[in-house]
Amino acid sequence: MQTRLFFGFLLFLSGFSIQAQALRGLTPVDIASLKSIASATWSADGGTIAYTVRVQSDPTVENKPSRAELHLLNVASGASTSFVTRGNVRLVSFRPGHNVITFLNRLENDKVTGLYQIGLSGGEASLLYKFETSISGYQWSPDGKTLGFIATKPEVKEKAALPYSPVLYEQNLSVQRIYLVEPGQGEA
Repeated sequence: MQTRLFFGFLLFLSGFSIQAQALRGLTPVDIASLKSIASATWSADGGTIAYTVRVQSDPTVENKPSRAELHLLNVASGASTSFVTRGNVRLVSFRPGHNVITFLNRLENDKVTGLYQIGLSGGEASLLYKFETSISGYQWSPDGKTLGFIATKPEVKEKAALPYSPVLYEQNLSVQRIYLVEPGQGEA
């Protein structure tokens, strides 16, 4: 008898819980306030973690996709610092042999995605290297002097011999290539 009464009481309470959840669902404003960690990387000495936080745009202000910000976490103290909040930061890396963090970003006035750097002590991020087309990935050499990156081969559009443009399928597909360069020392 007591068991039946106990389960009846639980059923009665669960009805209130379900009703309360139905009254307040997840709203677009709730979704816009969600943040998530997109990527993270350790420094060589293990004292700092650089990570990107995916931030949603405010739907009441603008209709834009989410963006990623760069944050640093001091492992010893547990303190987190917002480092780069402009653009859409991705592919964060500690440059070997230098006291900087590098990342890909495309700011509002940029025509292509370039490689930016910022010192571990802070300051403003600066453009380290830009190619004719957007850089889609990169890797530093072990000494941090040579940059290997992937980008689409720049196209040279030839003038068509025909007075019209036919529709071609699977023709002139863009090709990604690997380039090596020493930033500040010349061309790729």
